[in-house]
Amino acid sequence: MLDRLLLSRFRNHRESTLAGTAQFNLLVGENGAGKTNVLEAISLLAPGRGLRRAQLTDIPAQGGDGGFALSATLVTPGAPGVQLGTGAAADRPTRRIVQVNGAGASAASLAEWLSIGWLTPAMDRLFTESAGGRRRFLDRLVLALRPDHAAHAARLENALRERNRMLSDERTPDPWWLDAIELQIAEAGSLVAGGRAELIERLEAALQTRPEAPFARPSLAYEPGGPIAAEPLAAALRESRPR
Repeated sequence: MLDRLLLSRFRNHRESTLAGTAQFNLLVGENGAGKTNVLEAISLLAPGRGLRRAQLTDIPAQGGDGGFALSATLVTPGAPGVQLGTGAAADRPTRRIVQVNGAGASAASLAEWLSIGWLTPAMDRLFTESAGGRRRFLDRLVLALRPDHAAHAARLENALRERNRMLSDERTPDPWWLDAIELQIAEAGSLVAGGRAELIERLEAALQTRPEAPFARPSLAYEPGGPIAAEPLAAALRESRPR
């Protein structure tokens, strides 16, 4: 559990410490006091861009040196504490820094230490807006089951972006290079789809243990837009190139 949080030059928090938080917490304060900023800081202790999806350069406090820092102490009964840290340096404000127990680490590795999920008012239209928003929400939940899911999702996104760039070029792309990119997509995509399918399967199993009344009991199903296994997915990507 997260037991201590330090915010330094973060939004409107010049230097704020919340201690003894390994329990249920309620934040109370006037508008503009910085309550949501605390929640955003916690969300940045997970892979990704946090609940506001803000750019790193938008986060540092005004009038500061352009950098910011967050640190947290995690406690587990019977085990030593873990120190997580993230932020950006003033001289490299667009590069995210992550540390675990004082050693440099990747942002994706944060999921190995802390499971974080959130619901915000802006997400009320989750099921009526973009499919991308729904996928990001689903992937955030998958991290609780598979901490390496963030790394697979990042590989998938980068490879898809590279493939789209090549296919949109006026010049005919090298088919061998496309094969290599699509193999990356198929491998990462298979792992991502498998994680999503496992999450929905486990949620559905949990829901079926709930009573049918007084509230309607929902049922969940995962319907992927294409093959899940890597080899059929690679074949489908090859066939879709002309389209």
